[in-house]
Amino acid sequence: MNVDYAAIAAAVRGRRLSEADIHMLATESACPLAEVKHCLQDLVKQQAGIWLPAVARERRGWVCNRCGGRECQEWPSARGWAATCLRCRSMGAVTSLQLIYQDQRALCRNDQPVRFCPEFLLTEAQECAAQEVLSFVQGNEARALLWAACGAGKTEVCFPALAWALERGYSVLIAAPRRDVIDDIAPRLRHDFPDVPMQVLTGSSTERFASGVVVVVATTHQVLRFARVFDWVILDEVDAFPYRDNEMLRWGLENALVEGGKLLCLTATPAVEQFRQMKKGLLAQIR
Repeated sequence: MNVDYAAIAAAVRGRRLSEADIHMLATESACPLAEVKHCLQDLVKQQAGIWLPAVARERRGWVCNRCGGRECQEWPSARGWAATCLRCRSMGAVTSLQLIYQDQRALCRNDQPVRFCPEFLLTEAQECAAQEVLSFVQGNEARALLWAACGAGKTEVCFPALAWALERGYSVLIAAPRRDVIDDIAPRLRHDFPDVPMQVLTGSSTERFASGVVVVVATTHQVLRFARVFDWVILDEVDAFPYRDNEMLRWGLENALVEGGKLLCLTATPAVEQFRQMKKGLLAQIR
């Protein structure tokens, strides 16, 4: 059987894969599991990826390398004491007896002119906000909050800056806590950026892996599958369940950003902590 190692290597760029994810990759690529693992091991030898214990023992106990959680349940195994992460088990349990593959490469960079075909013209107020978003992406600030009423067009306000970022090879994540929000955003994004390779990831996605992706649209749980890969993250409905007050999802989002990456949060109802950060000048405000 001829195995397309290049396709497998391209599909795992920037990914954090549990053993269950590796099995899924083998199924999607119609490739024997042993060959997929052989490909990942070759990437490790090339220093393009690393193997990590899914749950690692530290001085203070156990820590999960998928979600950063320390809520781990210890249990006796044939190899001594082991532990299972309780925080991210909704994505499939991971234990200290398993490994995680973490890719060290960036996502693909766009090298083609970006065709931006906005479906709607922005109003004068939206144009002003869009310019502020662009200034944020171009500037030195790392965090910003776009605050506007429901239905005010917050997502479309980000699109001119998105076009600018993609022209310059940025990798971008658009995330939201709920699947229905992702299902609403994805077709609008595909309409306005018809030639940009993107992948949509939710709990019900039938395909988890894709090559040549420069934009990912995902629920915040799916973001845990990426590691230090996005230059810019747009988080819609930052105030919504289950993201709000969820340390695991916050950790995942922060760890999906490259060092020095930018995070733009969108909301109609800022939390008290966000007001405090804005007052202290730690969070730029766009209204």
